[in-house]
Amino acid sequence: MRRGGGRRAPAVLLWLSVGVGVVAFGWTLVNAPPPPRPTRGPFIDRAGFTTDLQQAFIQRAPREALEIAQEWLGKEPNAWFALYCGAHAAKQLDRPNLARGYYAELEVATRPTNADRGRSNQRQHFRGWALQGLGDETGGQRAFIANARAQRDRLERSWGSDASAAEAFSAGPQRRQIALAHYLIGNSLAMAGQTDAALDALERSAIHEVGKHYDLICEWMQVDPDLESLFDHPRFHAIVERVRTNVDANQL
Repeated sequence: MRRGGGRRAPAVLLWLSVGVGVVAFGWTLVNAPPPPRPTRGPFIDRAGFTTDLQQAFIQRAPREALEIAQEWLGKEPNAWFALYCGAHAAKQLDRPNLARGYYAELEVATRPTNADRGRSNQRQHFRGWALQGLGDETGGQRAFIANARAQRDRLERSWGSDASAAEAFSAGPQRRQIALAHYLIGNSLAMAGQTDAALDALERSAIHEVGKHYDLICEWMQVDPDLESLFDHPRFHAIVERVRTNVDANQL
C-alpha cells in the first residue's frame, strides 16, 4: 500500500500544479492591461521648427539655423524646408560641400515619385532650389515657373478666376490664405528672375495679409532667401513698409 500511495502522490502534485497554472493564466488574461494602441510615431512640430528656423535667420544666426535644421532632419529626413534651410545656412557658413549635400537630398525628396501629396503644392519650388543648387539653372527656372503657375491655379480654383474681387470680399482665414498664395507666387517668380511680376504678387500679399504674425512676416521677408534678388529694389522697400504699417496697426 505504501508503494502504491507513493506512486500516486507525484501524479496528484503534477495535476495540482497544472490546475494552478491554468487558473493563473486565466486570471492574467482577464486582468492584464490592454496592449498599447498603435501610433504613427513621434509627433513632429513642423510649425515650431519652421518658426525657429525663420527666427534664426532673422537673427543672422546661421550656425543655430543649421543645428535646428539638423534636429528636424533627425526626426523627418526628407523635410523639404529643413533641407532648404540647411543648405542656405551651410552656404552662409562657407561650407559648400555640406550645402551641395543638402541640395542633393532635396532633389531626391522632391522627385514626383517621392513627393508627399499633402505638400505637393510647393514641391516644384523646393525642387527649383535643389536643381539650381546642383548647377541646373534651366531646370530650376522651369520648376519655379511651374510652381508659380500651380499656385495661381490653386488660387483660382479656391476663389474663382476674378481673384481681385475674391480678395476684396474675403475676410479672416480666407484673406490669410489668399495672401499666402500671393507670397508663394512672388517667391517663385523672384527665383525665376521675373522681378516685376514677383513684386506685383508681393504687393497683393501685403495688401491682403491679416493675422497676428505680422511682425514675423515683416522680419522674415527681409531675410527670405527666395527674395534676395529684390532686396535692393525700391518697390520691395515700399512693400516692407506696407507690412510694417500693418504690424503697427495690428498692435494697437
